Amino acid sequence: MKNSRLVEEAKLAPDRIYSRPQDILRDRRLADPERLEILSAWEREARGDRPAPDAEYPQMRGVPAEGAAEDSASAGLLREIEQARREIEARSPSTGSSTAQKKLNGS
Repeated sequence: MKNSRLVEEAKLAPDRIYSRPQDILRDRRLADPERLEILSAWEREARGDRPAPDAEYPQMRGVPAEGAAEDSASAGLLREIEQARREIEARSPSTGSSTAQKKLNGS
């Protein structure tokens, strides 16, 4: 699988490619910006914000959205996603949030 295809498929259904968010961190085929994109997609899915199937996402037709973030499994997954995101932001200030950059700059 080509890297760009992997990233696109992972953004559509991260849990089909990776078992846990930490697996994204270990995947050496990915750059940190790609990891953040996949984690963001996984977060949207965990919150029940999966994009509606349309012309942009034809491969998503017939794929049911998973449960809402209120259940404990989703809440745990959201914590894992946030932890993985923080690890990436801490090591990559150019891809991190302004908060991560402030910490690195000593502000």
